[in-house]
Amino acid sequence: MTATLSFDKFNNIVGGELRGSNHTSHAVDPSTREELWEIPIASKQDVDDAVGAARKAFLPWRETPFEQRVAAIKAWGEACRPYLKQFGHVVTMEGGKPVCVFTCYAFDRREKIGTDS
Repeated sequence: MTATLSFDKFNNIVGGELRGSNHTSHAVDPSTREELWEIPIASKQDVDDAVGAARKAFLPWRETPFEQRVAAIKAWGEACRPYLKQFGHVVTMEGGKPVCVFTCYAFDRREKIGTDS
């Protein structure tokens, strides 16, 4: 999937492909009740396709050695690192908490999991 990250327009992702929807809802800031960004509502077909894609992806993943799985997950985490502030903003807007609560928690979890390999 080649896509630019957006933190104000959201899609469902099914089998690595972005999908919109004819039906949407809005995230809501619980501290202000303000409507935030529009979010797509998955159809039954989207869900069925996503389950099929996940089952297909699991076949090679289950054969992947543990060390390679760990490396893949750590690489994904490193790829997300430059966007931690944006992820923190989205998550905390939906949760109604200050951004520092999310980012401090994320870094704390990272330290406890370990990143020395």
